[in-house]
Amino acid sequence: MLFGLTNTLAIFCNLMNDVLYEFLDDFMVKCLDDIVVFGTSMEDHIMHSSKVLSRLGEYKSYVKKEKYELTSTKIIFLGHLVSMGQVKRTYKKLRTYWKPRLQCLN
Repeated sequence: MLFGLTNTLAIFCNLMNDVLYEFLDDFMVKCLDDIVVFGTSMEDHIMHSSKVLSRLGEYKSYVKKEKYELTSTKIIFLGHLVSMGQVKRTYKKLRTYWKPRLQCLN
């Protein structure tokens, strides 16, 4: 992220929208600073990941190695466990939702 700018996250989101617009909702979703690339097969996934990384490289944007996962079959994205054909809420997400409501009953 760029430091010294106001609304840095908004600027970054706009930049990623401009750079990756061709792939959005086709085989990639983006939320704030998270990018998820998906495919129907491992070959598709690797090909799509290559396209996204190439496009980022064209614009001198890079992915941190420690934050990059290739060929994951399950990920946690926006508090949900996403896997092949399934989306489930994580325990943390459920606890965040129910804890204030249960405290109101006490």
